Amino acid sequence: MSAGFSALLIPDECGHRALEETLADWREERARAESAFGRAGADLGGLAGIARVLAMTAGAGLGRADVWRFFAWTMIASAIASAILVSLNAWPPPSPLSSVLLLIPSGMVLFGGFVTAFGLGLSKGMRVPGLTLCALMIATSTGLAGYVVPKANEIFRQQLFAQFSNAEAQRARPARLPTGTAEQSAAELLRKAMSDDRSAARRALLQRLAVTLSPVALLLLGAAFRVRFSRVRSWPLTQAAGGVLALAVFIGAAAACVAIQQSLPPAYAGRALSLPWWTAIVVSLLATLWLSRQTPASSAAD
Repeated sequence: MSAGFSALLIPDECGHRALEETLADWREERARAESAFGRAGADLGGLAGIARVLAMTAGAGLGRADVWRFFAWTMIASAIASAILVSLNAWPPPSPLSSVLLLIPSGMVLFGGFVTAFGLGLSKGMRVPGLTLCALMIATSTGLAGYVVPKANEIFRQQLFAQFSNAEAQRARPARLPTGTAEQSAAELLRKAMSDDRSAARRALLQRLAVTLSPVALLLLGAAFRVRFSRVRSWPLTQAAGGVLALAVFIGAAAACVAIQQSLPPAYAGRALSLPWWTAIVVSLLATLWLSRQTPASSAAD
């Protein structure tokens, strides 16, 4: 891991020192081991130590005001963008406004990742705890994509179906739409993925996992671009440039993957619907690593 990339995740010297000491202890314990079992035990202990340091570093960042300011602005901006998208596609509403509002969480899952690239609520020259922000966005995306969105979609579908169904048929025998894959929670999909009917559930889980991890890739890439533009005097301009470039890399990689998929036979193209997301995530992380290698650790701050 380059020093620049490490500085994006762990901005304070105490965290860096703890991580370096843990890695040194791991190497020392492994060198002293005299058997394969001893080396395996040293590896397990080293991994546990690194996980403990990372967890403590991420937890320590939760007490910072800038972390919650970033989170609040990201959620507000993604909700506004989602509401605008819903209003453009479902207005005038075919059902009560309360039902249309149920579609906003779906948009927040998409726009939440995009908005993180701009670093809203962050201040210039402040070392941002990237590890904390990544953990916070993963937890939020998991809750939204795994549970809130499926439940909201299910309520919306049932309300819409009940409104436009034949009233007499409803009185004779209440009808209810069967729950689709998009309306099932992550836990339900996981149970299906472990049963006989697992292909569709696995694809849906991969799709949701990609959506959950995309804010991390965009957050880190946007931060890496902002570090490169740190000499620009206007902080809003730096934020805008970093966010736009991060989105360009992410969306460009996804679009290239879609173009390649469309050239494949339908039997192959339809098997990996989440591949554009994963391609965009990998390309964004590689771009972040490349940008970080070009940036001194001392300047890797927002």
